[in-house]
Amino acid sequence: MQLKIGQKLLIALLGITILSTAAVFSFGYIVSSRSLAGKVEEELRLSLKRSSEDVDNFLQDQQSEAKALAEMPWLKELLGSLKSGNYGGFIKNRELMERFLLEHQKNRKAIQAIRVVDTKGQVLIKVKELKVIDKNKQHPFFPVTSVGSLSEKNFFSELLKLTKGQVWMSNFELGIDNNEFCPPMIRIAAPIFLKDNIIAGFLVINIWGQRIGEIVNNTITKDDGHSFVVERNILDPERNGIYLHHHDFDICFLNQTGKGSTFFKDYPDAARLMDKNRGVIRDPSSRNLIAYVYYSPYMSQETGWLIVTVADRDRALAPIIKQKKVMLTVGVIILMAAAVTAILLSKTLTNPISLLSAGAKEIGSGNLDYRIDVSSGDEIGDLAIGFNSMSQALKENINKRIEAESRACQAEKLASIGELAAGVAHEINNPLGNIISTAKLLGDD
Repeated sequence: MQLKIGQKLLIALLGITILSTAAVFSFGYIVSSRSLAGKVEEELRLSLKRSSEDVDNFLQDQQSEAKALAEMPWLKELLGSLKSGNYGGFIKNRELMERFLLEHQKNRKAIQAIRVVDTKGQVLIKVKELKVIDKNKQHPFFPVTSVGSLSEKNFFSELLKLTKGQVWMSNFELGIDNNEFCPPMIRIAAPIFLKDNIIAGFLVINIWGQRIGEIVNNTITKDDGHSFVVERNILDPERNGIYLHHHDFDICFLNQTGKGSTFFKDYPDAARLMDKNRGVIRDPSSRNLIAYVYYSPYMSQETGWLIVTVADRDRALAPIIKQKKVMLTVGVIILMAAAVTAILLSKTLTNPISLLSAGAKEIGSGNLDYRIDVSSGDEIGDLAIGFNSMSQALKENINKRIEAESRACQAEKLASIGELAAGVAHEINNPLGNIISTAKLLGDD
């Protein structure tokens, strides 16, 4: 089917409008989406950075507190009296120290327990969860009682290596009491030196791991996602990737409980995080954003923690999704307006052409009195005026030709009459001449 010029023009206008609108909106959407996505990722990075700084400040405060307590004169006197054999003074100082540490713990909700340990590994004082633990064990080297021994603990050998001013910190792990798991915690220890710079013991503080979890949980709201802590440990594959804090506690500390999961098992693509200290990736299955930052309380690139935030895609990218809907709505409105405009423009352009076509046909049929009524002041209007002028001129030329032909015909008729009259006169003149001549001759006779 042959399309008319109006249809062709309408299709062309709509095609150009749709393509240009789609190109502009696609480009705008891509650019703005990337910009918004970049802002979302940057916000996640900043939130994680603040969380890692808050965790670091918290642990630094606990270490500073441990060092300050280890420098207390009462504590030095306690261990000094034991070392010098002043057992009566030792018992008296121990009672004072127990009361002090009990009051101290009341104001420190992050502390689970405080121990004073001598260099033999014997726990001389233990204040746990706002209670002074009974001393029902006999000290193997002195005539005093103790709470128990840490000498067989793996970390005790590390304490013996500490120098003045140093602080030791354990792994983030579940506590164990009477062969049963306790809530997760971190141990911080500071050496206690006497005036002669001889090490006399250690102050060991157990910090609730829950406090670190609370700091990390503030990285993102529950509605927007969740945050957790993972250990990155190049030196110990058994601990590498274990969850240290997670809203699903059952998957934590796989290395100790034998059940649960690991971060790199749940998020296989996260394996590449091992050699980077920060970044944002997308989970291929859920399309959620996974942002992370590496923080090491041990000041090591080989052993530390990944503080991770999994941001719900729909919530995190809500501005982009909203923008997409707005742009689609605006695009549809623009296309509808463009369609209406194209139709009106097509009619504006094709109606005068249709009038020109009809006028040309009418004039072509011989109706030279027909005039094309196009009042537009554009080229089409000029063309209509030209058509009308041509029709008028053609009519005048035809009238002149008819008039000329009429005059020529009249002249031809007159000429024919004259010729006929001349012929008749000639025919009449000849006999008359003979008659006149004969009459003259008869008259003479």
